[in-house]
Amino acid sequence: MKQIGTEFEIKNNEYGPPTSYLGGGISKIDIGNGESCWSMDSKQYVKAAIQVVRDLLTEDGRELKCGKQGQGQHHGPMPISYRPELDVTNHCDEEHASRFCQIIGILRWAIELGRIDILTEVSMLSQYQADPREGHLEALYWNFYPT
Repeated sequence: MKQIGTEFEIKNNEYGPPTSYLGGGISKIDIGNGESCWSMDSKQYVKAAIQVVRDLLTEDGRELKCGKQGQGQHHGPMPISYRPELDVTNHCDEEHASRFCQIIGILRWAIELGRIDILTEVSMLSQYQADPREGHLEALYWNFYPT
């Protein structure tokens, strides 16, 4: 690393084992017999993603209602009765269509980091990135409520 540091800038001139990669946490796990492997988790990435979504909703004068008694409680990452293919709400304007794609990207990376519990729903909604409806965007927000 010292030799690499002569050619490239090393942040804060500090180096050591990695602790994060693209927002995901990284840790070394002992698997026994003196062997170890690297593991990734989504905890810090999801916390940051929730803040991004809170900020996006704040821009619209709304809030993410999670953690409050009786609010934001549901039984999965999308309303059970919601059928995106039957959604007839208005098409998103350009800003909200871009936001839809941004949130799909955030959720896809969360899935890669281990949040496989939202894989089916995010995949279903991904097909509407070319022309999302307001209902599709609302369904995405459900992924940020605690189950």
